[in-house]
Amino acid sequence: MRCVYCGKTNKTHEKISFHRFPKDGKLVKIWVKNMGRLDFVPKPWHLLCVEHFAENCIDFRDLRARLRKGSVPTIFKDNKENLAFPSDTELHVRACKQMKLDGSLSGQEVAKKDLPTTTRLEIEGLH
Repeated sequence: MRCVYCGKTNKTHEKISFHRFPKDGKLVKIWVKNMGRLDFVPKPWHLLCVEHFAENCIDFRDLRARLRKGSVPTIFKDNKENLAFPSDTELHVRACKQMKLDGSLSGQEVAKKDLPTTTRLEIEGLH
């Protein structure tokens, strides 16, 4: 199991639980909005780890962590660790920053179509 937001796995973090996205479409939109990934479309196998939910969202019946009905993840830190699946916009921003650091931009504006691109498949292959 792997969290689609922060990339934590049950192999490296044995004591955390993972939760599927809800079936309710309205609730899914709220989850995705809270993640800050409006372009993200969750698949049935995508999971979020418990660390993205407030303590009052978790029910520990039967010695198993379960999400309470209607729970919404609200804990998302903005750091490099949480870029498991960067959006196209984030890739564009990274390319601009890199070009500026390399000196290849030198104050000139570069069109998005002229920037080097990295596909999601290439990024996922790096993990």
